[in-house]
Amino acid sequence: MMKFEVFERLNTGSIALNAQEIRNSTHRGPMNELIKKFALSPDFRTCVGTARPRPRMVDNELILRFLALESSWQSYKPPLKKYLNNYMDKANGWPESQLSEAEARFDRSVAGLVEVLGQAAFRLTDDTGVPIDRALNRALAETQLVSFSWIRNTDLDSTRSDILRALGALYGNSVFLDSIQRATGDRRRTLRRLGMFCSALTEAGVTLSQQVSFESVE
Repeated sequence: MMKFEVFERLNTGSIALNAQEIRNSTHRGPMNELIKKFALSPDFRTCVGTARPRPRMVDNELILRFLALESSWQSYKPPLKKYLNNYMDKANGWPESQLSEAEARFDRSVAGLVEVLGQAAFRLTDDTGVPIDRALNRALAETQLVSFSWIRNTDLDSTRSDILRALGALYGNSVFLDSIQRATGDRRRTLRRLGMFCSALTEAGVTLSQQVSFESVE
């Protein structure tokens, strides 16, 4: 059955399915199953702040956004829906070794976030790590997940205070705030927030495996 035929059938009910719910049915495979497993990770649940996955597979899409951007941020371009679908097409065909590497990167990222930010992960914080906005910001969450997956050879416990101060300063930057609050799927804003976040971590003494070039202004 063609994917568009599946789409038609899935949306014949009274409530239209969102993009991730459709993707869950049209892009079945090992990566899709792995994402479901990731959504149950205790560290990830700590970051989100709920004991169980939230409705409508919103956590699954957040994880997918992280996986896709972490592996191919250089080639990112909107629309986001197409970008994520293309990633799923490829990732569902990966060998077990490549899936295991993706799992290791995810585990490293959420473990680091819990160590540094705990339940304040995915949220704007002050320079001591206290949330200044209790609402989860998806663009910020995606950025944190990708950046923390790139951390290498850093004692997060000893650098935690410096990281929190650097992030507190970053969250007061109007350019960064714009990148996580407006037109977040735009390529320039996506790379800008990721690049600025990585730069903040580097300034705090964190070693990253990658750095992202970005345009600082529109």
